Amino acid sequence: MKISKKIKFSNLNTKDLKNFQKFIKKHWNKNHIYANDTYFFNWQYKIKYNYNCIVAKLNKQILGVHTFIPQNQYDNKLSSNQIFLTLFRCIDISKPGTGLLLYKSIINKYIPQFIGTIGFNSNMILFHKWKGFKIGQMNHHVALSPYKKKFNIALVPKNLQIRIKKIKKYVNYQEINLKNIDNYVTNKIYSYQIPNKSNNFIKNRFMKHPIYKYLLYGVILNKKVQAICVFRIIKKSKKAVIKVVDFIGQNKFFPLFNNLFIDLIKKYSAEYIDFYSFGMESSYIIKAGFINRKKYQKLIIPEYFEPFVKENIDLMYGYKTSIKYPLVRLFKADGDRDRPSFWKNKQFHK
Repeated sequence: MKISKKIKFSNLNTKDLKNFQKFIKKHWNKNHIYANDTYFFNWQYKIKYNYNCIVAKLNKQILGVHTFIPQNQYDNKLSSNQIFLTLFRCIDISKPGTGLLLYKSIINKYIPQFIGTIGFNSNMILFHKWKGFKIGQMNHHVALSPYKKKFNIALVPKNLQIRIKKIKKYVNYQEINLKNIDNYVTNKIYSYQIPNKSNNFIKNRFMKHPIYKYLLYGVILNKKVQAICVFRIIKKSKKAVIKVVDFIGQNKFFPLFNNLFIDLIKKYSAEYIDFYSFGMESSYIIKAGFINRKKYQKLIIPEYFEPFVKENIDLMYGYKTSIKYPLVRLFKADGDRDRPSFWKNKQFHK
């Protein structure tokens, strides 16, 4: 393409970070966290003197940006060729094809065996189909509190009486933290899915997150953790909800978290626990006490809290991979979907 002769494509470097932030403020959102908070952006994207971000520049002007997160961002022993595409933006005056060349720059440089994306806009569906992605809507399940008669965050129809109930089977749970994860969790539980994860990945992605606080619990069988659920509690106006943002282990162990879900709902006085997923059989999620949100008219389980929007959100997923086994599973915390949108309270930085 002739347009590529003058436009240069390269990784964003630390010297150009301010220009990147100005670009985001002007052409995306002036309050976006990437535009205002270098601490968080560095944590999520920085690699030595560069960033996992390809920029298109004409002279000194930034025409477009495309960020991405390799799995080895959180564990340098993991592969760099399993990546998630994240923020993408080209200005309207940029030359035709700039956006495509940003994408191609990532592909040509990193040659990914797995490439995924979550929560992309509907106007990107045709592009992802064209580039060979398998796309669709993530499943969205919810477990409603058995202790609430009135819901403030969720909108629950009066005739919907389904509430999560405890199973009679006794299950032992263990809270997982930095001190005990290596004692309880073996590499085997990470072998059931693509993209790859690890103990170090879990430590750096969740336990050392600079802003959010996550809770991690494991199901104990035969003195070993067989599966892990990662939770994030969200509070709004003294009300709370709980989100399952990641799951690790064989799908068949997910129902065993049922009693823990109820205990957490009670402990945090939460209205519900919800769970976005792809690659898990719905039967396992239903056995854990969840219902399919999409099957109940007028049931609203909000996804956006920054700012709060009382609407259902259907998250799109897309991926393509040359890896045949194990199967692809995707959850809300993959890529950069589970991150703050805006950030002003820097005193919470660790």
